[in-house]
Amino acid sequence: MRKSVLSTLMAAMVCATGMVMPASAGAQAPTRPALRAEEGVTFTYGPAEFNDAGDHVSWHWVVKNVSAAPVSEVVLTSWITPKLPPTRLTGPCAPAVDAIRCRWQVLQPGEQAEGVIEVALPEDSHGPVHIKGRVTWHRISAATSATTVP
Repeated sequence: MRKSVLSTLMAAMVCATGMVMPASAGAQAPTRPALRAEEGVTFTYGPAEFNDAGDHVSWHWVVKNVSAAPVSEVVLTSWITPKLPPTRLTGPCAPAVDAIRCRWQVLQPGEQAEGVIEVALPEDSHGPVHIKGRVTWHRISAATSATTVP
């Protein structure tokens, strides 16, 4: 059964989509699949990879700060459809109730992080498996302080 599911899944497009939005922009901000380099953080999912038995699928992901300034509170949120619990996560990732979240306190300009999300396919799987995600972050503003010496 799993071999036929593998054939079905490979024949169907296993898709990866992405949205990006700076957290500081608020919920009203439009989302875009790609950013200009000076704007912030990007992410991508690689193509779905199936193990030899056809009972697990995994995606390689990459998150990168493409801006000229550090960013903080970076969160990559990934959703898998149908909802399947992860069997392997790498990087600073953990399962949440409705998604998988990977978190970084700070990403420096040009800094890149990568990892893998893997799920097991149930025996009775039918149809495609999709992954989609969103990355949020805050811009770190330069704080200045002045001290007056008498």
